[in-house]
Amino acid sequence: MIERLSGRLSLTGRLGNANACVELEISGIVDSSPALRAELLQLTQRFNIDIAIQRESIFRRNRRLFVFDMDSTLIAAEVIDELAKLHEVGDKVSSITAAAMRGELWLYPAVEVLHICGFIILVGSVIMFDLRLFGWSRALSVTGLARHLLPWSFGALLVIVPTGLMMFSAHAGEFVDNRAFVTKLTLLMLAATNAAAFHAGVFRSVASWDRDVPAPVGARMHALASVVLWVSIVACGRLIAYV
Repeated sequence: MIERLSGRLSLTGRLGNANACVELEISGIVDSSPALRAELLQLTQRFNIDIAIQRESIFRRNRRLFVFDMDSTLIAAEVIDELAKLHEVGDKVSSITAAAMRGELWLYPAVEVLHICGFIILVGSVIMFDLRLFGWSRALSVTGLARHLLPWSFGALLVIVPTGLMMFSAHAGEFVDNRAFVTKLTLLMLAATNAAAFHAGVFRSVASWDRDVPAPVGARMHALASVVLWVSIVACGRLIAYV
């Protein structure tokens, strides 16, 4: 189905700065291969057009936002620059735009580094505790190790959550359709459920296996699930850029 989203253009007297927007719906097997992307890029260069692909879903059809063109795609002017000039900050905004186009802005990379550092601390703390449940360093008290590691884990979460939200807000549309990102969120919920079940269940009897005694099978099963889940979470986070 083809649907015209912009006004009808004249076929006889073409306007120099006139643009149109057309929606084309197709069905079939989704192909996100590099070959398809390369072909679409060639079409954009050949016909001087922009092509955007959106997977059909309820989120695409549920129109809750007003979208304004701000970068001279459908109009001739740079609206952001015009608004900046209106508020007497035109030169400052222009310099920021130029720096962004040159890749000189450091905010997103800095947030990403903080997010990764938070994950290093969190996953490291979790794995150390899980190794103790597997039987490593039985001379260490389980409760003592938990008291030492939990503050680090909670502190890491205070870094991970806001930095993750900041990165999501910058690429929300891409992340929502990214299988690795969706899988990562699902695994995070499973990991949180596994940790809550451990502390609400087998950990209540820790006094009987706190030191120099093998942890019960239930505790070791929780530890095994924890290691598998967190390693998978890290892998999915790394795959987000490639899927």
